[in-house]
Amino acid sequence: MKTLSVYDAIRYRLIGSRYGSTAVQQEGQDTVPRWQEFLDVMTDFGFGPDELATFVALLEQHRTLIHDRSQSVLAKGASLDTRNAAIDDGWTWLYKVRAAFSHLARIDADVARALNEARADEDPELAESIRQLKTLLQSKGSLLSPAIPVAARISEADALVARLVTVFGDANNAKVKPTDDTAEIDILDGKIYVIIRDFNEAGRAAVRAGLIPERARYFRFNHLGPAAYRRNRTDDPAPEPTPEA
Repeated sequence: MKTLSVYDAIRYRLIGSRYGSTAVQQEGQDTVPRWQEFLDVMTDFGFGPDELATFVALLEQHRTLIHDRSQSVLAKGASLDTRNAAIDDGWTWLYKVRAAFSHLARIDADVARALNEARADEDPELAESIRQLKTLLQSKGSLLSPAIPVAARISEADALVARLVTVFGDANNAKVKPTDDTAEIDILDGKIYVIIRDFNEAGRAAVRAGLIPERARYFRFNHLGPAAYRRNRTDDPAPEPTPEA
């Protein structure tokens, strides 16, 4: 018989990370009717109606998280696209304004100083640079050629700044969310796997005792195969799987 040990969140996550969440959900859905069919017998082995209700609730939570994770991944893509578009527009605006003032900066020390102070080296610095260059446009824009659309650049500045301030926060949140969701689902994957594994072991014991008729696909994993164990890790504290798993 197996040596029993306590499972914590880290251990469940290590086990769950071996498997695809969809396959775990499918395995759980297959287990429920099997559990219901032999509930009277399985109750004697510690898998009664209360344990079944807990397992069904765990599966529902798992299914909800899978859906939420897919939505988080979509949100991440949309948010990063929005961020990249805002950054591109911000750099384009900045280059236009700096280029427009480049000739004037050769003869006007104030303009040269303002351009240097408004220099941006990284994306997060764009918003502040645009604010400073807007001020320069307002104070020195009249010295530029009439053909240069100074008024248009001034009118575009505030909206660009608002987009940059917004998308940097939104994009960072979106990048973190799928990672958090994956960790939580891995833990649930592990919990569901362990319950099914123990249920299958108890079911095979009931078959050996002649209490349940033996059926080929009952009381063994049908969606989670041995191939999942080929990624063995020496730092994984999870117990070795039984041949049936």
